[in-house]
Amino acid sequence: MGRWHQVERIRGALVTSSQNRRVQLLVERSDGNPELFEVRFRRRSEERTVYPRGWVELWPLEPITAPSSKEARERGLPYLELLSQASELDHLFETRPIPPGINERKVKEVPHPSHRVWAAIFEHSENRFEVRYFGALVGCDWETGWWLLVPCVEGLEVPEGHLAHTYADTLEDAEVIAAEELERIVNGKEFKRR
Repeated sequence: MGRWHQVERIRGALVTSSQNRRVQLLVERSDGNPELFEVRFRRRSEERTVYPRGWVELWPLEPITAPSSKEARERGLPYLELLSQASELDHLFETRPIPPGINERKVKEVPHPSHRVWAAIFEHSENRFEVRYFGALVGCDWETGWWLLVPCVEGLEVPEGHLAHTYADTLEDAEVIAAEELERIVNGKEFKRR
């Protein structure tokens, strides 16, 4: 396939922490059915550890879902404090490691030759790379690494609540599309020069 664009729903999680801060309840749109919201939990080990080291995800064996995030949260709340106090309910959950964060998956940066704009390439799997763009906007002196949207792609409609993403099969393809899209990004806005 080489390189391509994909429109994906903006993901965000509703997070509620237990009183002792050991467990978090997360509500997100379900991967299997975007019309439903799904509950999962994160729990840290007994020691105070910085997320994600020492944390695991607990996925209910019988999924906790609802048509609204608020309703899904209400269905998951009875488990929150119980999971934070003891592991007696662990048999009701599948324990999974926390997937590595996006920054741990960064494999390369591609700078624009004349402006302070760059692409960061992230490896999701052996043959799937994502390209994200960052830049220093003119008139914004307090921050330099603004996350920039993928430039418009002819024929690609991005509905409200969704974002376009850039993917590639290989690191080389990701570098090629990054260079092409960096040029389009620089031509669309004012960025600081190198």
